Amino acid sequence: MTFVIKSARHNRKNWKEDLPPEGLRIKVDDAIKAAGSGARLAAELGITRGAVYQWKPPYRHDPYMPLKMAVRFISNNRLMRAYKEQ
Repeated sequence: MTFVIKSARHNRKNWKEDLPPEGLRIKVDDAIKAAGSGARLAAELGITRGAVYQWKPPYRHDPYMPLKMAVRFISNNRLMRAYKEQ
């Protein structure tokens, strides 16, 4: 049995207002590349590995990290250095 996963974004009005501010828009894939793996990113941010993988489709269609985790990512010097080197 297959399920068609649709984004609820098109059903919401003003969904663009939910986007993080410009300075905090860090894509999940870029953050994982900067850390080396999803498990390392989770360890650096102090969250579970499963939480990082739930930021990716099919669980979530927004390409950006959640706001609170983006702030933690930016405050981590090692991750930001690796992110800027990409």
